[in-house]
Amino acid sequence: MTDPNAHSPAHPRRLPAFLSAVLAGAYGGITLQGGLAWSLEPDRFGWPDAGAIALLLAVYGLIALPFVALGLAVFGIPAARLLHRWRDRPWMGLVAAVCGGLAGKLAYHAIDRLLFFGTYRPWAIERADPGLCYGVPAGIAWWWFNRRDRSPARWRELGDASDSPRPLPTIIV
Repeated sequence: MTDPNAHSPAHPRRLPAFLSAVLAGAYGGITLQGGLAWSLEPDRFGWPDAGAIALLLAVYGLIALPFVALGLAVFGIPAARLLHRWRDRPWMGLVAAVCGGLAGKLAYHAIDRLLFFGTYRPWAIERADPGLCYGVPAGIAWWWFNRRDRSPARWRELGDASDSPRPLPTIIV
């Protein structure tokens, strides 16, 4: 019996699916949102601004991490458990994107109302919609990394001869 998170020189250490999906959702979301918002600027940014833009993306991505993690814990983990039977189907990527977008809109609506007393409307779609910008990459990343970590090939790669994967430890919310 081999622990998939144990370090072995022959197999490089990978981040768990949840942490990988949170990182991809937060930094993918801020990059997508920033790119869509900055595409509206009449005076496009030049190369001298690239350092400031990279710093802004890094800082805002760091700020988004707990919110993406919360949305993924509340919506992503239950959705993955509900749809686990079809995890390896090719169309599940599209389902993960749609579910991630819906979950992102609901999570951002709740966060906006509770923390900022904002007026975010989950039924409206804007050009740089934060709910969609963070939810879609997080949903796709959660599906991808969760599928990768739970596949029978991953367990064989780690030295377990059984074809049926045992569930990896998950975060208890």
